[in-house]
Amino acid sequence: MTKSLTGKVALVTGASRGIGAASARALADEGANVAISYVASADKAEAVVKELKAKGVEARAFKADQASSREVDQLLKDVAKRSAGSTSSSITPPSRLVARSTTPTAIPRPWTVRTRSMPTA
Repeated sequence: MTKSLTGKVALVTGASRGIGAASARALADEGANVAISYVASADKAEAVVKELKAKGVEARAFKADQASSREVDQLLKDVAKRSAGSTSSSITPPSRLVARSTTPTAIPRPWTVRTRSMPTA
């Protein structure tokens, strides 16, 4: 049986636990090679990577704070560099929806993570 994501690379942020880890497992079950990012739980991230590799896919953990545009840019570069040769080739970020009158310090962290950490390239 052919898996629908064989040869593709998926990047799952916050995949060291919870919904992110479950998403990474589901993608691996469909044959995707999986890159996961984490902020502080390296040991948990590596445990998920080990679990994914046991499914027969490539997996790797990357430390990156999603609230930092610089770290997100570097994360995407690192994942792209290590996944050269895969059949997936594009990353489409959602639109930024930050009001002009809102200062970055006034934005709560979850909003910052979701809207301000999109790659600048």
